[in-house]
Amino acid sequence: MEVSEHGPLEAPPLLLLHGLLIDRTMWQPVMETLGRSFRLLIPDLPGHGTARNRRWTSMSRVVRDLTDLIDSRVPDARVGVVGLSLGGYLALELARAAPDRIAGAVASGVNAVPLPFWSPPRLLGPVLAPFIVTRPMLSANARVLRIPPDLHPWYLSAARRTHPRAFARVNRELTGYRPPVDNAFVRPVLVLCGGDEPPGIRRSAPLLAAAFARGEHRTVPGVGHGWIIERPALFTETVSNFITPLFP
Repeated sequence: MEVSEHGPLEAPPLLLLHGLLIDRTMWQPVMETLGRSFRLLIPDLPGHGTARNRRWTSMSRVVRDLTDLIDSRVPDARVGVVGLSLGGYLALELARAAPDRIAGAVASGVNAVPLPFWSPPRLLGPVLAPFIVTRPMLSANARVLRIPPDLHPWYLSAARRTHPRAFARVNRELTGYRPPVDNAFVRPVLVLCGGDEPPGIRRSAPLLAAAFARGEHRTVPGVGHGWIIERPALFTETVSNFITPLFP
């Protein structure tokens, strides 16, 4: 798994997991600030960025790969994990699957309520997959994510490195996602959602938090799904305030 590292080697380790239709460059708005306090591990997930041609098989397989990454890079310490959108799902599943390796988790923009069969994500995902990295589709998505116009060229370039097959497979998995069960993770978990996100994500936050012994949820007023780009300083402050106490 291709990984960027930033920050002091002796700092608390923090794994950052990007969303769908983007790559690890998603973290650039917060990387410098977080890198002052944490040792950042930032991978490209299968089917994205430099891993575009690496097949996305399943979320569980990616969780195993991320566990191997932690074991190889940080063999003697727990790791904090932060994920947005697709990365948020993976952060929760990683905490559940490898509780002895994770110090705590932050997940933002995760949906865990059932979607009707006729909902757009279920119906349109397979149909749109071949066209998802075209300029009209990505430009529309950039507007939904509230990406500033001056950053559209960066977003289009990063998003085009997503393999359409990966988009289709991930979309199929995420539309059926449910809160974790049989959960042995007892360390802190923070589930976030933007106040302007879709209702399903806002309803999911308390359900996901309740699936963890020390889970809590917060709504961030006035932001949407891609608030790491919309409000990077607020995102950094929120994550730092939660993660820092995990490493006394």
